[in-house]
Amino acid sequence: MFRQFFITVPDELIEAARIDGVSELGIFFRIMLPLAKPIILTLAIFSFQWCWNDYIWPLIVLNDPKQYTIQVALRGLVGAENIDWTVLLPASVISIIPLAIIFGIFQKYVMSADLNSGLKD
Repeated sequence: MFRQFFITVPDELIEAARIDGVSELGIFFRIMLPLAKPIILTLAIFSFQWCWNDYIWPLIVLNDPKQYTIQVALRGLVGAENIDWTVLLPASVISIIPLAIIFGIFQKYVMSADLNSGLKD
């Protein structure tokens, strides 16, 4: 994802920095990294989501049902013959709330990728 994001950065922006005498490391830290905030936050949200929804690793590692993660506990609510929908559905909604809160907090940063700022058309 970083590669695709950095490909979309206009070459004129990098050339202007080189003309101003900025080193390659300076270009990365002063220009590219600040422009990459939206992709960094997007990948951070994805990473948190993958860890939050992880099922297999907590199932293997945890032995005590009191320490189960939400995803493992949700699977424990589903029986072979019967499913208690009145508990499963609200618990599923509760498990989504932290993801929605994190996305809501960082949404303005994710949606604000303006790579053409500072360039003339």
